[in-house]
Amino acid sequence: MPCSALTRIAMSELGLSPTVLASVGASASQTGAIVGSVRSACETQNSGLDAAQDAYQDALGIVRTLEGKVRDGSATPDERQELDNARTDLEVAQGYRQAIFMQIRALIDVALDPEQVQLLNVVLAGGSAETPIQYKAVVRSDAEWSQVAAELIVESTGTNVNGVADAPEVAVVEALVAASLAEVTAAWNTALVN
Repeated sequence: MPCSALTRIAMSELGLSPTVLASVGASASQTGAIVGSVRSACETQNSGLDAAQDAYQDALGIVRTLEGKVRDGSATPDERQELDNARTDLEVAQGYRQAIFMQIRALIDVALDPEQVQLLNVVLAGGSAETPIQYKAVVRSDAEWSQVAAELIVESTGTNVNGVADAPEVAVVEALVAASLAEVTAAWNTALVN
């Protein structure tokens, strides 16, 4: 698989995008360095990353096929046993792949300031995929996340709610994204192409 594709996969698996990097205050030069270092790691460890991705995809495909047979009742006893083995293979492949992604994440953390790394960890841990990025910049309990989701639904109807969603960090992240998203996106795209 080409390094550009593996780089995109690694960045996606780590939860990174231009918006996420902009939300933590990464500059265009930091973004270029981050994407460049991930791509460089891919080029120097291509066989390892490619093999990990292939092993994961192969194991996942086998597990899905066998699970489908079990669900529809067409699995033989041998296929049921094979499913147990395939799940073990998938766990091993996930572990190998995750270890490589953690090495890549360490490279990313080096390109950011400690405060940016801390905010990145909060942003990546916060909310659901549908939660707007600015709300993910606050450490919240499960109950608070439920309240944020409810407030965002109410606000989507045009009603202003001044509740738990309106933490000071929200405005800071909104400003960071507004100020740098275009430049960060351009640096991201340039680093992926080069």
